[in-house]
Amino acid sequence: MRIEFFNDYSRFVRSRLDSLYSNAIVGFILLILILVILLGLRMSMIVSLSIPVAFMITFIGMQMAGITLNIISMFAMVMVLGMIVDFSIVVTENSYRYMENGMTKLIAVEKGVSEVVWPVTTTLLCIAAAFAPLLYMTGIIGKFVWGIPMVIIMSLSAAWFASMFVVPSYLETFARVAAKNKRGEGKKDSFEVIQQFYKKSIIWMIHRRYLAFFLLIVVFIGTVALAGAFMNFILFPGGGGEKIHIIAKMPQGTKLETTLRNVKEVEKMALSFNRKIVESVHARVGIENTSPLDPKPGEGTHKATLIMNLTPVGDRSVTDEQILRQLRQKIEESYKQKKIDPKLKLELQLEQGGPPVGKPVNIEIRGEDFTALRKISAEYMQYLKTVPGVYDIALDLEDGKQEFQFIVREEIAAQAGLSVLDVASAIRTAFDGQVATVINQDEDEINVRVRFPEASRGRLTSLNEVFVATQTGGLVPLSSVAYYKRQPGYSVINRLNYKRVVQVQANVDTGKITSMDVNKLLKEKFKDISQKYPGYDVNYGGEQEDSNKSVKNLGVLFLFALLLIYIILAIFFQSLILPGVVMSAIPFGLVGVILALLVHFEPLSFMSLLGVVSLAGVIVSNTLVLVQFINNLRSEGYSLFDALVEGGTIRLRPVILTTGTTVLGLIPTTYGLGGEDKFVAPLALAFGYGLIFATFITLVLIPIFYHIAEDYKAMVARIARRFGIEMASTLTKGVEQ
Repeated sequence: MRIEFFNDYSRFVRSRLDSLYSNAIVGFILLILILVILLGLRMSMIVSLSIPVAFMITFIGMQMAGITLNIISMFAMVMVLGMIVDFSIVVTENSYRYMENGMTKLIAVEKGVSEVVWPVTTTLLCIAAAFAPLLYMTGIIGKFVWGIPMVIIMSLSAAWFASMFVVPSYLETFARVAAKNKRGEGKKDSFEVIQQFYKKSIIWMIHRRYLAFFLLIVVFIGTVALAGAFMNFILFPGGGGEKIHIIAKMPQGTKLETTLRNVKEVEKMALSFNRKIVESVHARVGIENTSPLDPKPGEGTHKATLIMNLTPVGDRSVTDEQILRQLRQKIEESYKQKKIDPKLKLELQLEQGGPPVGKPVNIEIRGEDFTALRKISAEYMQYLKTVPGVYDIALDLEDGKQEFQFIVREEIAAQAGLSVLDVASAIRTAFDGQVATVINQDEDEINVRVRFPEASRGRLTSLNEVFVATQTGGLVPLSSVAYYKRQPGYSVINRLNYKRVVQVQANVDTGKITSMDVNKLLKEKFKDISQKYPGYDVNYGGEQEDSNKSVKNLGVLFLFALLLIYIILAIFFQSLILPGVVMSAIPFGLVGVILALLVHFEPLSFMSLLGVVSLAGVIVSNTLVLVQFINNLRSEGYSLFDALVEGGTIRLRPVILTTGTTVLGLIPTTYGLGGEDKFVAPLALAFGYGLIFATFITLVLIPIFYHIAEDYKAMVARIARRFGIEMASTLTKGVEQ
């Protein structure tokens, strides 16, 4: 006798937590590295001290909100790791710049903090506005991702507190910097070379701003068109699974021993894999149990469930999809060699991470007559067999046990004065019995039930011995007023909105076709199905329905987030045009996301779309401070052109720093350097690369678009002057506001 573990879910928790720990550590090291390169050792350590302060405050907030340390909340902390230092970088870099110009530490810190306090605060509000609507996502997916925006908002709020009240005191105490002389002489670092290159480039582009803006628009349109042509949408791409479920079904009425004999053959195939690939196989005969969330787990001697427990992803050289493909090939060969009964139906499916969603293909057919429902279902199943990449096609209308259905001969029954109820009552009384009287024994009441003897109730011939009592007191043989037919019934009858519903379900090979493409083909092929079968409705549910609901919900929340961001920026700038300038970089984050997904051969998914939504606030954080610096320089007397060039040059280092820290913090999760997690990797990929592209676009687009906005204001003013001074002043004021 020996004891072994299986279904050890703690292993999955440990492996995912280890993965996130490793990714966080690697990301933190990369983050510190870029800070040291661009800020120096002392200043980078000052900035880094804001991280533990921010996380300590975050843990307190998580405890109060009832958020545990799980895969979602920990990924949110990994995701926000780079963003946490952004506020501190802005404060530190601005104060450091004044120290380099010869100011005392106290004055430099006071001036550096006072200049950025409102832009940083507004940035926090904009990022929170981008993430906050995600708290209101509906459905199981909304509950699943709720922890991400909540933890990020908490962490950034804590980071704002640290940057405003903790980092300034560190700067005043620990900062050391050699002041430059008045002529600006001194040692040139490598970053100054980058600044000079950027300065020359932005001067060239501002002089050709309309051409540059046109080219950027062309890039945006071209990338979106490229995505439409070559990118598929999959709600949750999957991958990284560590379990394969095998559902086995024999015809109704099959003995348990027969089912067991066939399942053993399948079990042998599952165990034929190397122990480095498959750890164990758990088989249960007599039950169909696909998931603990299954609302109708079925029992029956003709059913069985096998679970293949795979080794952790990092411990094997083949993917779960490859293992599944090999298993299918082995099953097909066994069918050909007749090792498995051809009546045995097998359904294979991977257990994926993330929230539970419906089947890739799930066709709901509603109506009243099962004959018609079966006929419609057969048409769909026949067509699905011709679609490459579609497999495990099944109908959930399962035959039940054998039934005896009695049909009353209405004319003869009427002549005898009998109704259908009389016939049914007679049959029920004979086999189930009827209470004839009640005997009182002490305090108990005992029912006296009259029915056939037990031996007679087990014989089919006893049906000929049933007599139906007439209203006149006579007895009529059952066989003279009714006849019966023997046929299988239905194990389960499902109804939706008072109508019977059956479902045709199937899985898809995403390497060949997506569920969205299959549903498009079905809708086109059966567009007139309701006219062909009046009174019968068809709905395409499952993953397709979940996709439509989730994407629609996410789209509405994204628009709401953009509206909130615009309102916050309009209040901050006291302008209706400048918020548009700041937000103009947001769409270009989508370009980076699309290009990254195409290069990595990844489909567009819900999590990558979530990354696009999350980008909005972070992109605004870079552009907002840049526009504020340009405004400050103009108020100091700089010309429009000089303010754009100098503002972009001054903000180059902090923009690269904030973007670099955020992206480097996400690289381990994106590429699984500390352990793979296929569920959150698309979000990290989309967010990281979208931010990279948006940052470069920001440094070029914002100065260009700012100048174009000023050209527009000047044009409006010129037009207004033609209609008189009063109108000109009113329009100009309106444009300024």
